[in-house]
Amino acid sequence: MPDNTHTADHAAPSGKSTLRRGAWLLLPLLAFSAPAWSAHKAKVVSKCLAGICLQSATNKQDIVAQYGPGFRSKPFSQQPAIVRRCYYDAKQNLYIAFSFDSNQRMHAAYHSGLTEIMLSSVPMCAKRNTAWQPFPPLKTENGVGIGTSKAKLQAAMGSKGRAINVAARAKSSAHSHQQQMAEYDAADYGEKALRYQGGQKKEPLSDTFFLHDGKVSAIDIRNSK
Repeated sequence: MPDNTHTADHAAPSGKSTLRRGAWLLLPLLAFSAPAWSAHKAKVVSKCLAGICLQSATNKQDIVAQYGPGFRSKPFSQQPAIVRRCYYDAKQNLYIAFSFDSNQRMHAAYHSGLTEIMLSSVPMCAKRNTAWQPFPPLKTENGVGIGTSKAKLQAAMGSKGRAINVAARAKSSAHSHQQQMAEYDAADYGEKALRYQGGQKKEPLSDTFFLHDGKVSAIDIRNSK
């Protein structure tokens, strides 16, 4: 190797020059290895929106105590145990809904039942259901919010995600438009979507980012089990 040849043809270097040579040898490794590691560093799916997290001790009482009763509803095709609380954040001009399932065993350790958080600029409840106070910035812990570009979304999540043609699926669905909206499966939220999945200990999580005109238009994070 060139380094070995160079050493053999010259007198043994001093301790100081040895340290200097070692530093120069290390620079190429840092220059190439660090960015490569960063580019392939595994990212995890988001489980928080506005600082409110799935797999945490947050329950219905906590949300209602802080943000008011909101709009209480039940999804069309879910189990009777699931209840949603929907709020309009006037300051951020966004809608956010929380789904709670009292029968969800995976949340027994947290005494929570919070299974899903949906965020959208599309009305999911009336503006009269305004939260008592504004929510913290309505973004995931990975920094993705409504209006984030597709490129920045993919950079934040570390992979391309599974592409979903929401418009085509909604068009072929037997459900009414009202049902699709209630189940967060309508093209109104975004014609396309990218879905990321992950999770551990048999508690799979999934993030769905709806897209309109190349930007995030709605976010759905849930326990996908």
